[in-house]
This record gives sequence, structure tokens and C-alpha cells, in this order.
Amino acid sequence: MSLDIHLENEQLMFFEGDTNLQEEVESGPKFTNLTSFFLYNEQNEVGVNNELTYMQFPSRFAWKQKERQWSLRKNQNPGMKSESIGRLPFLTPAHGDVYYLRCLLCHEHCKGKKSFIGMKTYRGQVFKTYKDVCYELGLLSDDREWRKCLEEADLESTPRRLREVFAKVIVYNQPADVYCLLFDFSDRLRGDYLREAHDYDVPVAPEVFVNTVVVLMEKELESMDMERS
Repeated sequence: MSLDIHLENEQLMFFEGDTNLQEEVESGPKFTNLTSFFLYNEQNEVGVNNELTYMQFPSRFAWKQKERQWSLRKNQNPGMKSESIGRLPFLTPAHGDVYYLRCLLCHEHCKGKKSFIGMKTYRGQVFKTYKDVCYELGLLSDDREWRKCLEEADLESTPRRLREVFAKVIVYNQPADVYCLLFDFSDRLRGDYLREAHDYDVPVAPEVFVNTVVVLMEKELESMDMERS
């Protein structure tokens, strides 16, 4: 089952041709798989729901589209469990904090959570972003030393040299999330190309620059393979 994922009050709304837009807007956003997950946990503090992550929820609960709510499956066929695991849309760090919310919804942290604020709360502290919670849970902490390494290299190196350092981090170590590192350091990794485009007043979309960094890193990795062979 494909599950909804969105930040608070940012769920998608769909309208048909004869929909009264004013009424729809005034009625507020409809419940989604995610907000109904929170609501069910709020209304049922004791139960199997508290043992399931958001992705696991469809294994024991059925989504009632008309009522837009979850309902506990009764007399469930044991073989149905594996077929009913939820699937979340593919996201990357480029999508912003919703990417890190996705990480948390795949983690035990989300079990029994009743709200978006609850998802941002860990050990009694409410964090500003879901990314911060991921760090506190250790989901991203393995890369902290590589971030420090790249930040230090950035202070002393050219973008070309920084790409060399990044390539060595990838080849000789095992970053937990290479794409996230690449995205977070993309501005600095492409700094020389960014300046060149600015000097010649060439407008380039951000996603094009990210793709440029990917190509540059691929070339850097290829050169390292040749040096080691």
C-alpha cells in the first residue's frame, strides 16, 4: 500500500470540476494516511497500534477511503501480513525536512506517535526539525566526522581539492548517506563552476548544478580508480 507523507498542514488537496473551492478551503485539509495514523494512536493509547511503525501499520490495519480512517483488521489471513506492508514515496535530501520525516516514519521512533510535534520530540525535548531528531537518534551521526573533515577541507582548499577529499571519503570510508553529504556540500563542491557562471551572467537552475556536481564527482572517482589500478 502506498502511504501519504507530508509536513504538517502541507497535505495535497485534489479537486474535481464541480468542487466548490471556497467550501473545501474553509473545511480545512482532509485526513491523510499519516494524520489518521496519529489520530488512531491518540485515541488508542493501548493496543497493537503502538507496536507498529507507520510503514508496518497496513499489516494490521485497513485504510477506509470513504471514512478516511484506519480500522483494525479482523480475522486476518496470516499470509496477508507480508503483502500489506506500507510503501513510502521515494525522497531525497533535496526535498527538505520531509525527507528526514520519512526516515523517522521508517524507524521505531514513530511507534505510538500522536502528532507531528510528537515526531519532533525525543527524550522530552522538542527539536526544531526532523533532521535534528534523526541526528539525536544516531541515524545520521555516523557521518558527523566526515562532515567535519569536509568542512575543514573547505576552509583550506579550492573546490577542486574539496572534490578530491570527498572522493577519498567515499572510496576509503563508508559514509552512512553519501547523497545527503553530496547535497549538503554541493554549493562548495561546485564553487568554481558557480563563480564562472556568475561571471558570465549565465542563469543555471539549481538542479542542473547538482547534476554537475554528480558528474564532477564521478570523474573524480574514476580518476582515483585509475590511480589505484
